[in-house]
Amino acid sequence: MDCILGHIELLPASPVRDLVIDSMYAPFSIRMGRLAVDSGFWNAIERLERLFYVTSNAAMKKFKDKHGEDFEARLVEMLGDRLFYIPDAPADVFDAVGELPAELQRHRSIRGVVILGDYATVPSRRIECTDPALLQNLHASLANPGNDDDAWWVWNDDLYGDRIGNLLPELPVSRLPIIPAMVGAPFVPSARPSALGLRASEFPFADTIYGDLLDPPGAMEQSPPLAMSGPASWDGPILDPSQLATDWVYLVLHGLSGADMELTGTSGPGWRPVAIDGSVVGGAWQAPAVAFGGVCWGALVADPIARYAGPGSTVEARAIEESFPLEFIDHGANAFVGFTALHHIPDVPVTDLILGAPIHRYFWENVTQHGLAPAEALFQAKVTFIQDLLEDADSLALAEEMKAFWSATCIGFGW
Repeated sequence: MDCILGHIELLPASPVRDLVIDSMYAPFSIRMGRLAVDSGFWNAIERLERLFYVTSNAAMKKFKDKHGEDFEARLVEMLGDRLFYIPDAPADVFDAVGELPAELQRHRSIRGVVILGDYATVPSRRIECTDPALLQNLHASLANPGNDDDAWWVWNDDLYGDRIGNLLPELPVSRLPIIPAMVGAPFVPSARPSALGLRASEFPFADTIYGDLLDPPGAMEQSPPLAMSGPASWDGPILDPSQLATDWVYLVLHGLSGADMELTGTSGPGWRPVAIDGSVVGGAWQAPAVAFGGVCWGALVADPIARYAGPGSTVEARAIEESFPLEFIDHGANAFVGFTALHHIPDVPVTDLILGAPIHRYFWENVTQHGLAPAEALFQAKVTFIQDLLEDADSLALAEEMKAFWSATCIGFGW
């Protein structure tokens, strides 16, 4: 596809999967004071042969500190030349990528790239969504280009899927900032999937997506529920941890950029009822779920936000208990797909999906109807989305849509 973003290679929308597994989880053990990686991780590495992995010496040190000294040696033995190390202390993300496109060219059968490491050890790319180099005339056409909580800057991992050196992805990319002791099983479409949907009261557009694709003809839970009109009738998060033990999770809520771990059902001054918080996602549940968070800053795994991560700044990885995506994959989720910046979606009923909302539908269509794994489903959703927005003449809307495009990311194994 040739467009304003350059050439993006379309992957075949095939439901064919690489594997069928007998057990969703395997036991894990405590060894030498460290958590030993369970056999589910190694089974996935062994059976998903068409993936390429990117890591660093710094990332491997963190993994070995947690999982034991033999972790790296076993990974190298299993992956061989499908494991790429970025340079030590790269000057920036472009220096980190280095010879990666050439390596991906050599591996023509590769379906996707998995980053093994957090932002501090395998850097993410800061993208200014209104940069004239990306979209001609967009930056200048906005009445106030700086009137955005992120100043239009987002974190983005797509550069690691660049196969031809054009700074754009030809391959889906996912990231495992951590490798939990209990690794979620590789994605296999379920014949009888279970689903959970929870949305803020302002986002009714999500009901149709959920009812059409995830749980026909089910309805999403709302926060706050319609029967509740104020804080006097509210006693905490609407979800119980056990409800997260499901195949598909769709959250459309309000989030903040800090590490306070609260997603709310309304925004603005006054009452902000907590819909889901750290006590819920950090509670007792396990599932190989696919989760999608249509939430502002919902996919952050590091600090600061991209706006404040300019030259000379230090990027620090978040702890598991400070990040919704990390909590999900630490509880066995295959992937958490979300956005690394403020996420623009319609807050009134709409006939046609606008702003970032079409990415929600395209992603779930790819998962539920085409059987695509989360990383591939997001990649294809973005390909479809970018074709749709080429006709958008409103500069502010186009900027908000480009922000959704660039900030969408897949945290977790994703395959």
